[in-house]
Amino acid sequence: QIQDAPRYVGEHCRWCAAKPVCPEQTGAVERAIKAQIAALPVDQIGAYLEKADMIEAWISDLRALALQVLESGARVPGYKLVAKRATRKWADEGEAKAALLERLPESEVMESSLISPAQAEKKLKKLKKLKK
Repeated sequence: QIQDAPRYVGEHCRWCAAKPVCPEQTGAVERAIKAQIAALPVDQIGAYLEKADMIEAWISDLRALALQVLESGARVPGYKLVAKRATRKWADEGEAKAALLERLPESEVMESSLISPAQAEKKLKKLKKLKK
């Protein structure tokens, strides 16, 4: 690393692990807070917060649109789809409970609610009662 290399905030900062402690990043934030926030009249704070809500909603809609575009197969520069973690659920909890109670004691089937498919599979495999 070069100690005397020029430092400046830019697009390259997006991936930098030192961003939270970077004097260029934090210095800009601190200067903005001191100069701008402290000088805000109280009545403007409410107006800015309303705009912040609109901007957050716009960003949320923008992200949803980008997801639609990506799912349709088009490209959004700088973004890609990644696989989500699947969460299994019982199609019919009543049927699942009845079937599990035939093979497992109730204390093993019911916790605060019906155990998940993954938990059932693990318990049934352990007892060698899993039907294939």
